[in-house]
Amino acid sequence: MSSQPERERGDLWAERLREAGYWVQKLPASSLSGMPDWLVGHPRGMQGTRWVEAKTLEAVLAAKGHRPWEACSGAQRFWLQRAGRAGDRCSVLVLSADRYLELDWKDARAPLTLGAFVKASQPLRVH
Repeated sequence: MSSQPERERGDLWAERLREAGYWVQKLPASSLSGMPDWLVGHPRGMQGTRWVEAKTLEAVLAAKGHRPWEACSGAQRFWLQRAGRAGDRCSVLVLSADRYLELDWKDARAPLTLGAFVKASQPLRVH
C-alpha cells in the first residue's frame, strides 16, 4: 500500500473524469462540517450533479467491518444521507495508489475486501 495522500489520489481521479468531459470541483474544507470532498457534473448535464466523499483504501480497510461508510465521519455520513434522501446523487470514492471505486452512498455500507476492490475498481490513470 502507498502512503500517497487522499488528495493526490483524488486529483488523479478528477483528472481522469475531466479528460472524459466531466466538470469536477474540489470543495474546500470549511465551516460546513461534513461537506463532501468533490462535486461532479456530467458533461451533457444528463445525470445531474453528484456529491462525492473520498476515502483511501487504507482508511476503508481499517474502518469497522471494512465498510467505506464507516470510514466517513458522522458529519460526512449525515450530509450524504440527507442529500441522498433529498434526491441528490451521493457516493463514497475509495482510492488506492493507482485505482478507484465509486460506490453509491447506500452501497458504501457493505463490507469491501481488498479482493473485491481490485476486481471492481478502475485505473486512476487513463494513459
